Amino acid sequence: MQIIDYKSNGNRKKFAETIGIAQQSINRLFNIDNRTKKYPVATTDMLIAITEMFVDINARWLLTGDGKMLQVDNLQENQLTYNLIQEIKDLSAENALLKKENSELVKNK
Repeated sequence: MQIIDYKSNGNRKKFAETIGIAQQSINRLFNIDNRTKKYPVATTDMLIAITEMFVDINARWLLTGDGKMLQVDNLQENQLTYNLIQEIKDLSAENALLKKENSELVKNK
């Protein structure tokens, strides 16, 4: 359901059309099977269709539930980390400047 919410705003019909699987097959995943008393497992065709259509979906997460739904390649992750570090440095420098100005204002009061 997380993928359907993320990719199709919760619209099962739109999601089914996008991956080329019958909507009834998708709907079945969300109803407990009366014989087994469990939710059905997605078919191999569904899993393949999802991973082929949405390359940003982490296949390991899709198959096992481990990790995050969206995969970020190492280059992107490294760039995000670098950007965050730069922002922290900039904010730290700004904070030091503001502390100095604040100190001077208190002193001149």
